[in-house]
Amino acid sequence: MLNKIFTPLILLFILIIGLFLRLYKIDSIPPHLSNDEISIAYDAFSINKTQKDEYGIHLPLSFKSQGSYKAPGYAYLLSPLFNFLPNTDLTARLPSIIMGLITLLSIGLISFYLSGSKIIGLTSAALLAITPWHIFTSRSVFEANIALAFYSLGLLFFIINFYQKKYNLFYFFISAIFFIASIYSYHSQWLYVPLTIIFLLFLLNKQNKIKFFYLSLCIILITPLIFDSIKNQNTTARQNTQLVWQESMVAQEIDSTNSVFKKIKIVNRAITNNYLSQIKPSFLFFEGLGLFKKNFPLEMGLFLYPFIIPFMLGLINPPQNINKKSQKIIYFLLITSPFIPAITHGSNILRNLIFIIPSIIIISFGFVKILKSNFFIKISFLGFLLMSIFYFYTMYFYQSPREIADTYQGYKPIVHYLQNIEYQHAHIHYRFGPECRFIGVPHYYFGFYNYIDPKFFHNRISDSNGTHYEKFSIQHIDWNNIDIKQNHLYITPASNKITGKVKDKVKLEKEFFDPNGYLSFQIWKGI
Repeated sequence: MLNKIFTPLILLFILIIGLFLRLYKIDSIPPHLSNDEISIAYDAFSINKTQKDEYGIHLPLSFKSQGSYKAPGYAYLLSPLFNFLPNTDLTARLPSIIMGLITLLSIGLISFYLSGSKIIGLTSAALLAITPWHIFTSRSVFEANIALAFYSLGLLFFIINFYQKKYNLFYFFISAIFFIASIYSYHSQWLYVPLTIIFLLFLLNKQNKIKFFYLSLCIILITPLIFDSIKNQNTTARQNTQLVWQESMVAQEIDSTNSVFKKIKIVNRAITNNYLSQIKPSFLFFEGLGLFKKNFPLEMGLFLYPFIIPFMLGLINPPQNINKKSQKIIYFLLITSPFIPAITHGSNILRNLIFIIPSIIIISFGFVKILKSNFFIKISFLGFLLMSIFYFYTMYFYQSPREIADTYQGYKPIVHYLQNIEYQHAHIHYRFGPECRFIGVPHYYFGFYNYIDPKFFHNRISDSNGTHYEKFSIQHIDWNNIDIKQNHLYITPASNKITGKVKDKVKLEKEFFDPNGYLSFQIWKGI
């Protein structure tokens, strides 16, 4: 009786902690929507208002965006929210937050079914709730986070069938829908989901009718996306440029030899190095999260650094009562999930996000063992863990916004300021940061936060002077070669210093500052 009461209460407490860590200061940390985030947000807003993306394409299955051809899942999950929620960072990130919480539940249940232990199931959910990697991805408009949620649900409903007296076609049906939804959510799942499905069907042994049903359903569900990819070759073009053999140094090495054997050896070495870089302990527990600039001494790992102890313990000495089928699933995920980032260049914590599933399960194995150890070991480890949680909290919520302040795209406060003043036209410099080194996408920010009718976006004009829509022009502002017009606003980064005779033709309207308190943007008004 007590178990029936305490289990839901513990789970509720875990969800509350998970929600707090994913919702706290969400409108300011991260300090702004990134280029990819704001483009997805505006496409979702455009779909909501016109059933077309920013380019006027009706209900696309691949969003052209900035030429990256994004998967459709996130935009279609976000779009209905604009019927009753405002255009804010919170609204844009809300699907990721919600799906992050669903992932806590699904991975907790996966752990429970694979281990047969409620304690391990609850431990997995609790540890995922405080894992930096998952907190980081759940607080941003990341397609990979949505894909992880769908993938974990697909895996969960398939695994449930292994523990039924008789296979239930309904669970297989739901599993297939979620697995294919994962592919619709993130392009990297194109390879890994089919690999997972083949492996899971192999575990069904002689159930040929069920295998045929499952595969047929998956093929039917994925067919629209396949036809869209064939029709629109650009959908896969970007993925091809990210493959490891397209990376500049690897490509140069391949071109330097005519030997097919040597070319294969070069590619194999690059893939192996990438694979190992995804699973090395220093990357996982000490420096992989990438909150700060390169070589920053206080960088965080994907997992809290004390997790390395239960991870090694759970890997070396897993619970004895886990059956062979469960072991095969865990080790399949552990070994194969880094494969996708391995065949692409550069370490990528989004493409490897599926790795979080087996890792958390294994960590929970070791964590439970520690909790069952003697009092001194238990208290020492828990104290160590609390210190690491406080460290992450401080680094993520207070230190990281200041360390990356020079990459701050401060367009949101500018938009809000312009909503309350009179002006004829606004000219926005498309670069920002020190020495104008970063390329921004201000047209998305001004369109999204101003609720600009997507029809203006569909009919925007691009010429040698920039991009123009409604009363905004996104352009390069050269103070030495610009025709200043009265009552026009000129929005530039602080690093784009005003020079020459222009000084007498404009007045400073407003200044904006980054999280460090340094001047980031200025608005000048033609007089």
